[in-house]
Amino acid sequence: MKKATLVSVLGVCLVIGQIAASAPAEADPGLVVQDLTTSLTANDLAQAIVGSGVSVSNAAFTGADVAAGEFSGGGAGSSSIIGFDQGVVLSTGAAGSVVGPNSSDGITTANGTAGDADLDLLLPEGQSTQDASVLTFSFTPDASEISLDYVFSSDEYNEFVGQGFNDVFGFFVNGQNCATVDSSPVSIDTINQNTNSNLFRNNDIASGAPIDTEMDGLTTVLICTATVTPNQTNTMKLAIGDVGDDAYDSNVFIAAGSLTTSTTPGAPTNVTAIAGNTSATVSWDPPASSGTSAIDAYHVTCTATGNPENQASADTDGQTTSVSVGVLTNGGWETTFTTVNLDKPRFGWRTRLSLAHNRNRVERLNTATDTLVFDYLNAVIATAAHSAGVHYLDLTEDVATSRTVKELARSSNTILMPGCGLAPGFICVVGGALVASLETVDRIELRVGALPRSPNNALGYACNWSPAGIVNEYLNDCEQLRGGELVSVPPLSDLETIVIDGAPYEAFTTSGGLGTMCETFAGRVDSLDYKTIRYPGHRQLMRFMLQELGGIETFIRREVLPHAPDAWFDESSVKIGYEVSFNRYFYKPQPLRTLEEIRADI
Repeated sequence: MKKATLVSVLGVCLVIGQIAASAPAEADPGLVVQDLTTSLTANDLAQAIVGSGVSVSNAAFTGADVAAGEFSGGGAGSSSIIGFDQGVVLSTGAAGSVVGPNSSDGITTANGTAGDADLDLLLPEGQSTQDASVLTFSFTPDASEISLDYVFSSDEYNEFVGQGFNDVFGFFVNGQNCATVDSSPVSIDTINQNTNSNLFRNNDIASGAPIDTEMDGLTTVLICTATVTPNQTNTMKLAIGDVGDDAYDSNVFIAAGSLTTSTTPGAPTNVTAIAGNTSATVSWDPPASSGTSAIDAYHVTCTATGNPENQASADTDGQTTSVSVGVLTNGGWETTFTTVNLDKPRFGWRTRLSLAHNRNRVERLNTATDTLVFDYLNAVIATAAHSAGVHYLDLTEDVATSRTVKELARSSNTILMPGCGLAPGFICVVGGALVASLETVDRIELRVGALPRSPNNALGYACNWSPAGIVNEYLNDCEQLRGGELVSVPPLSDLETIVIDGAPYEAFTTSGGLGTMCETFAGRVDSLDYKTIRYPGHRQLMRFMLQELGGIETFIRREVLPHAPDAWFDESSVKIGYEVSFNRYFYKPQPLRTLEEIRADI
């Protein structure tokens, strides 16, 4: 048998066992560009972007040959480079300069070519273009509407937003520009980190340049739609140009095969909704007519009648005809359906629904379930969910609560699951998956730390969630496996040093991070333990405050309450809570309740 091999996920999980070697994944080649200095012609570019229902002719290009070409390797989806794999790129500089990685904040190719009169008309008075790259052609569509997918990118992001250096482009269909957002031309001023930010992808070097392109920013995939005359000759002009000066290149990518005719799909039919506790299941039949291509997805939004700011949404694929939408409350709701045709614009319909809130045996906890109270209501809510026959997923690391949920699950017809957070939860899944890939396992060591990058206090820590949960981890005994048997060890013990990327950290035992792993792996591994990672010195300060300086009450009053005004401390039962009203953040402000009111509700 082979010797054991060490396998680690740095800072997250350490598993020692035996695993077979695997071949490395093939590297992604990234963007590849071929410009017009090669054998490519303007007709090749026009033919590359044309799709079903459209024929093209009379293609011509004006500009520098290095400023236009075809590309591949753009990928597809939100995590890709461009958002579609291949197509045509037009540039104010050199088309080949879009290839990543991003190594310059100001990539520039000055071509010394003229601007474009139609682009000048899109600019404020007194401004003009230069270094224009223009592709024109005639086309004949077989329907009255066409669409075209594109992405705009620029090295003018983010430093020149709003500074007057605003490279411009336009897609002129029969003389009218369809490349707009909120009726304005797409540019660095109309789509950026502050304006229409949902359509922007930041790739600035200062932010780590996560996208494999030289450009400092780019849009998501946008869609140009235009009304045309079917079965007759129409004109298309795709143009981009520098504005203000010839520095800092901009580009527009047009998806291959995306210039197509499109027809609006019909509306979903037989829309119904079955209300549940805080949500509703909305069902429908597909449209009788789905247009010229299959429906790719549905987006369903419920809006409270008379309160348009109170909304809940859900998404599903184009083959599904039912989805759960929450959070809902009593009263009438208006449901908006949006079907998304593949590579087509969005179309929507509004269907009025009146949903009655079905109350059940968790009625008395309707308010409590809108409240996060660590180690106080979890077991109560889990018990109510068990009685009501609804699913319950518990995020706490509290050992007693996890045991309660696990015991309730034994007699439940629904899912009641403890340990669904980071630790326990995700870390356990990672550890279990690694163990499953090994032939033999001697020990499992899990290490987790959610730390601020720039600590600014003595503890080197920030309470980004319930401070009571943090304290709970530091006070309760910790489960481990030693010699294959379950043991309990004190918290804040067994200190060790971990070095990650050359920086030292400390790790020590805390309660609850293993969830049910000790039960799962008892007798299967010799050793299993969990420790929390902190900056050096954190453990000693916590031991001093919790065990030497007056105990938990002093710690809460000194370290929690001054920084978390919504926290409460019950001296009689030594209970710590942190109540956050959902309504406080998402809907109309609601006053936080007193501890007495919470007790009465329980």
